Amino acid sequence: FNNATNIQNIISRVTGGSVSNIDGLIKALGNANLFLLNPAGIIFGPNAQLNIGGSFLGSTANSFIFDNGFEFSATNPEAPPLLTINIPIGLRFRDKPGSITTQSANLEVPSGNSLTLVGGNVSLDKGKLTAPGGRIELGGLSVVGEVGLNENGSLNFPNNVDNVARADVSVTNGTSIDVRAGVEALLQSMLVI
Repeated sequence: FNNATNIQNIISRVTGGSVSNIDGLIKALGNANLFLLNPAGIIFGPNAQLNIGGSFLGSTANSFIFDNGFEFSATNPEAPPLLTINIPIGLRFRDKPGSITTQSANLEVPSGNSLTLVGGNVSLDKGKLTAPGGRIELGGLSVVGEVGLNENGSLNFPNNVDNVARADVSVTNGTSIDVRAGVEALLQSMLVI
């Protein structure tokens, strides 16, 4: 992203129904947080890297929701354009959210920031997620619903978990999750090791 260095948040969406295969560098200038939305799915290949100054959120939700009632949708890009200086307060999921997969990827955010992956099933196969002094959150939702985004970067799943079908989060083949004196690493679903 060739953004101005004073930009605080970059909110992006992928439309068209194809999975994002990321096998290279995602870069943003300055200390911007990066929000990436693709309902069809996201795959981080073995060469995937983040070079951003802030937090990263990757999601296969259908849209970001904002406190002013606006939605920034990847599945309905014909909706009126959204111009806002707010950050998203939630993720809205429709039928069958896509998966997020890491394939030996080493994803890292700068010290004190968050690395969040929330979608349908989330599968980490080898590789490493790092947020030194920050937080890592992984979550999955398998049905229509909303997941809140708190100001500190944490996920807020609905309180009534009996009625919420969460998807699987799997961590396999020696995947490492490292917050080095960070706030926490949370898995908001079933953990399979």
